[in-house]
Parts: sequence; C-alpha cells; structure tokens
Amino acid sequence: MIKFYCSKCGKGIKAPDKYAGKTVKCPSCQSPNLLPVEKEVLPYQLEIETDNYDGVFCQQCGNKIKKEAFVCPKCGCKNSLTSKTQEEVFIGTGSIVASYFLSVLVPLLGIIAGIYLMVKGKVAHGVACILISIFIGIPLNLSFMSAMAV
Repeated sequence: MIKFYCSKCGKGIKAPDKYAGKTVKCPSCQSPNLLPVEKEVLPYQLEIETDNYDGVFCQQCGNKIKKEAFVCPKCGCKNSLTSKTQEEVFIGTGSIVASYFLSVLVPLLGIIAGIYLMVKGKVAHGVACILISIFIGIPLNLSFMSAMAV
C-alpha cells in the first residue's frame, strides 16, 4: 500500500502498489496527484499539520511550499501546480508601459522588450512593441537625427 499526502490539500491518501508512479485524483479535493514510487511516506511527512495552511505540499517529499513556488526548496522538485498564468503575474503593467515607451524612444530596446514580452506569454503586447518600434520608433528617430544634423 502506498501512503502519501495530496499536493493541494495535504490530506493523507492510501493507494494500492499497482498505481505507483501514476496520477490519481485526491478523494477530498479532486486535484491530480502523482503517486510516489516508494511504498511508505517519509517520517517527516507524518508531522505535517494542515490546519489553516493556504500553500501546497510537494508531491515528492511532502514539504509545505508556497503556491507560487516553481520548485520545492527542500528537494528541488518542480511544483506541478505552477502554471504559465502564474509566470505571467511577474510582468506588471509598469513593465508593459515601459516597453511601449522604449519602442518609441529607443527602437532596438523596444524590439528586445517585445520579444521578452512574447516569451513571457504577453504575445499581443510583444507584437505591438515590435510593430511600434519598426513603424514609429525607427522613422521618428531617423527624422530626429536628420533634423539634428542640419
């Protein structure tokens, strides 16, 4: 019998050995959990208290981790609940506005900022920055430089 804790709610779960390494739903919260290959939980998992805990539990070692954590600080396992939408949280409105200003003032940096935004999941803003850099930033800077030369 495999014993482990749900990665979302922390409830203790038991499963037959034949499900080792497979994904099953928690009977309590219905979240998917990857069953550990080991047959028994580690000793420190038995001490976990779930009262008033708003984080998640590592699927490998059962350590308490923040929902936003990309990896468990104890074992280095990836947090499967961290999705691309959580990665997008780190790009605030100020960064997007700054990218638009860069697109007009320094077109090369605007293009680089646009590519960065696209990689981080803000595709529409990234494309807009690149297009603004090409069609507004470059011509504006060229006209400014030619006016300064005269």
